[in-house]
Amino acid sequence: MTTDRPEVHFDESPSMARTSPGWFLLWCLLCPVVIGIVALVVWHLLLRNTRLVIEGDRVLYRTGLFSSRESEIRAEDVRNVEISKTFWQKLTGTGTLSLSTSGQSGMEIEISGLAHPERVRDIVNSLRP
Repeated sequence: MTTDRPEVHFDESPSMARTSPGWFLLWCLLCPVVIGIVALVVWHLLLRNTRLVIEGDRVLYRTGLFSSRESEIRAEDVRNVEISKTFWQKLTGTGTLSLSTSGQSGMEIEISGLAHPERVRDIVNSLRP
């Protein structure tokens, strides 16, 4: 049985330790205190409910735990791919990826904490005409 689903080129959530190593270390140090454990669990749930998926020729960004936000753009419409890295993100091999189209002012999709965001940029660029 064949399906007509487009090929998934990328599907990943940000990493807790790589998104913000300073906060991760702080919350780990506070784990003996209940608030540290609660903060880590909430943070983990928020990041697990954030996804960047490149499927077929579409880039999908989904986020939200109690309420949700979804943004979808066609790869051919992407006009700007921006990658920024803080000092800690450079050390951990992550960064913030921002995508914009000519139809919007500002960035339509912005996701922080992705491992090797250059890989995502290369995938998006390979899908553009």
